[in-house]
Amino acid sequence: MKDPAMKQADFSRTCQGCEYVQKGQWDKKRIFYYCAAPGPQQGYSVGIERYLPYIPAWCEKLNRMELESGEYDGARV
Repeated sequence: MKDPAMKQADFSRTCQGCEYVQKGQWDKKRIFYYCAAPGPQQGYSVGIERYLPYIPAWCEKLNRMELESGEYDGARV
């Protein structure tokens, strides 16, 4: 069953600039980005060497911001 609070992915923005995004070492040559926001998806990858071209539907900040104000300040694609 779909969570009624979860929205769809936002394909007009990326996670770049979000305060919850952390950078880690994927292997000797590559880095990856992951979400450190509190919640069940903490630690999920949001990109390897570059950000995903969208904000995932599971994004805690996106869901919280949309519910509260209808806005999110993520980077535009």
